Amino acid sequence: MANLPQFADLIDTVTRNQRGSIGSTMKDLNASIDQFAQLAAETKNATAMSQVEGVRKQIADYGELLKSLFRDTMDPVLADVAAGYGLDTAFTKARDGVIKTADSYRGLIADVREAFSYDTTKLDTLKADHDKAVAEIEATKNSQLAAMDAANRAKISNTGLNKAGDRLPIIGITREMMDLPPARISEDQEAEYAKQIAEAGTKRDEAVAAYEAQIAEVKGKYDLAVHTAIMAAREGLLRLVSGDVREQSAVEQALAEARGAAAGLDLALKDLGMSAEEASAAIETAIGKRRDLLARDFTEGLQDSIADLDGKGYLADLRELTKSIETMMADANLLNVDTSLVDTFFTKQAQAIVDGSELTGEAFDELIRLFPNLTGKVHAFADAVEEAGRSAAEVAARMQSANDRYFTATTDTSTLSGAMSAFNRRRMVEVQAESALGGGAMLQLEAALAAEKVNLIQGLLRSAYETERQEIEETISRLQSLSDEWGDLRKSLLLDDNLSPLSQKDQFLEAQKQFRELSAKAAAGDEDAQAKLAGISSSYLEEAKAYYASSEDYYAAFNEVQGVLANSESLAQQQLNAAKSQLDIAKAQLDAMTGVKESIASLQAALVEAMAAAAKFVPAMGGAPAAGTAPPATTGGLPGGSYSVSTQSSAYLANNPDVAAAIAAGETFGLPAGTSANVIAAAHYGIHGQTEGRGWQRGGLIPGFAKGGMIGNGQWNRDSVVARYAGGGEIALAGGEMVVSAPRVTPQTYPVLDHINRTGRVPANEGMRLDRVEQLLRTLIATTGGGLERVAATGEQGNRSAEQMALASRRASSNKQAA
Repeated sequence: MANLPQFADLIDTVTRNQRGSIGSTMKDLNASIDQFAQLAAETKNATAMSQVEGVRKQIADYGELLKSLFRDTMDPVLADVAAGYGLDTAFTKARDGVIKTADSYRGLIADVREAFSYDTTKLDTLKADHDKAVAEIEATKNSQLAAMDAANRAKISNTGLNKAGDRLPIIGITREMMDLPPARISEDQEAEYAKQIAEAGTKRDEAVAAYEAQIAEVKGKYDLAVHTAIMAAREGLLRLVSGDVREQSAVEQALAEARGAAAGLDLALKDLGMSAEEASAAIETAIGKRRDLLARDFTEGLQDSIADLDGKGYLADLRELTKSIETMMADANLLNVDTSLVDTFFTKQAQAIVDGSELTGEAFDELIRLFPNLTGKVHAFADAVEEAGRSAAEVAARMQSANDRYFTATTDTSTLSGAMSAFNRRRMVEVQAESALGGGAMLQLEAALAAEKVNLIQGLLRSAYETERQEIEETISRLQSLSDEWGDLRKSLLLDDNLSPLSQKDQFLEAQKQFRELSAKAAAGDEDAQAKLAGISSSYLEEAKAYYASSEDYYAAFNEVQGVLANSESLAQQQLNAAKSQLDIAKAQLDAMTGVKESIASLQAALVEAMAAAAKFVPAMGGAPAAGTAPPATTGGLPGGSYSVSTQSSAYLANNPDVAAAIAAGETFGLPAGTSANVIAAAHYGIHGQTEGRGWQRGGLIPGFAKGGMIGNGQWNRDSVVARYAGGGEIALAGGEMVVSAPRVTPQTYPVLDHINRTGRVPANEGMRLDRVEQLLRTLIATTGGGLERVAATGEQGNRSAEQMALASRRASSNKQAA
């Protein structure tokens, strides 16, 4: 029992016998071999017992090896212990590490031997196959001789002679005389058998030679692989001592990882249905892509280092930002998050990099060339004044944000008043913004805000209506059910002949008490009591009949029940009618809202038509010729009066691609949304159009005379005054012409000025009509919006009134029931 490891551990514990690593290792090994020895003895297996003794000797040799290693390294270990370093020191770690590494290298070499091992037993198989073939040939020959001898013996037996063939000559009878077959095979047959045996030998020799050549090649690979592994292990272990270990670069590690992954991938791809050639080609392509990516990163790293040395470290920052934004965009799409947040972050972060590097001029332009995705998103570094202005704007924005948050926290926008407060707050901001831009689109903004207000109020009312409608319909359904149930019960009681007067007095009184309490609650509107009234009514009458039989007292109780049920049925019908009235009121309110919305939509359409009609005052125009060229022939109004508006607009937009791009992006330059591009281009030309190289005796807009005034010193109504453009080129003006300053020419004033120029008359009626249309439209929008709010308020008041009417009806019925 002392040989059991657990028992030995127990003894060591209780005796405080601390074993060292050598003792513990040897104890475990000896305990294990003792168990195997005991098993061999029990089975009386001599071979196993011999093997056990052989292993026991190897264990003893291993113990001596451990002791030798310990003795060789004891002095440095004891020196570290004496110095207070303990046993877990650099020396012991390195020693144990080398031993462990050496063990792993031995395992590696063993794997190499196993992987490149070759089979030498095939040579014996080849020889055995040859011997078998020769034996088969000899067997065939012997079988033929045996058949011939059997035939001879049969003939001799038939003649009465002795079976021994050599006696035949003694009695004067030969084999030929008896027509017996020859005793031996012919020389040709002998030669054929010899040939077959020789061919089998030749075949064996060729197979052996080929196999030995193959074995020689395999053995060469085996010897080379084992030798290479051994030398690599030696070199590696020695480098652990010398410290001559060069760390792999990041590129080397990445390529090594790629080759390692490829080594494991080959079998996986074959398992997935690829051929060996396809798998190899795919792996080579993948490794090539990995190498290309590493080359790109390596190149970018060098470029970033050079840029940093040149004071352009911001290039690396922007490249990293671009990569991170690509990742953020992908993540946002996966999470279905608004990607505009990522774009905002990119813009702000890129601008921070530009400002931090103070990029202006050529440096900023170079940045845009290298990163075209920054075009329109960032601007050059601003000076101190602009920065201060931005800071003030940011403070204002933060204050506005805080105010918005306070408003959101203190306002319930689910109510009509809260929603209107939020809408008015937003309306004020948008109106102020439009005013700051000149107010050219104020009328359209007011119309849009009015329509949004209608939608907002309608949405709130629709939601309230839907909620109320559901509640009313549920009430209608419940009351209808109760009314039907009570009516059916009352009718059935009139015809029921099965009630019998067979009950006790106290049971009757209790039933009467419960009935009257429950009927009072039901009359007061208690839904639970109303649901139970039918059951208690039957119980009350059953008890009344059981106690009073068919006396007058029973009929009194019966009539009491009939009266309560009749009143309850009437109450339910009244509530049903009130609920239906509420539903009709809600539907009427919804119809009114729909009509208001349609009216606003009609107003919007009318506004668009009115503004389009106003645009007709903008004259047709054409593209102006370049400065210094001869003016085109004119027939009045703008150049080329015989051209169509589309042709003139196309020419103007061709000369002004920035205006064309703005119109394509949806810009209307103050005209209503939906106005055609031709009209917008004509209006823009009228205010900002080019005028190079044209005559002005027929009037029109001209650049110059910033303060306005009349052209003097020339012949009246003839191009006799020459003016020069600041950028080159000349124009001819006529004496007596009137120049209007640019700030006075707006989308609103231009049609009037052009009308005067073309007709010589002030378009008073047209202007008055447009002003009147705008005034009436604003008044109607305000009136309609206010009316819609009044519809909503009236609807809410009507709902409250209906509820009060229903409550009063229930109370009246309750009072009647109590009386």
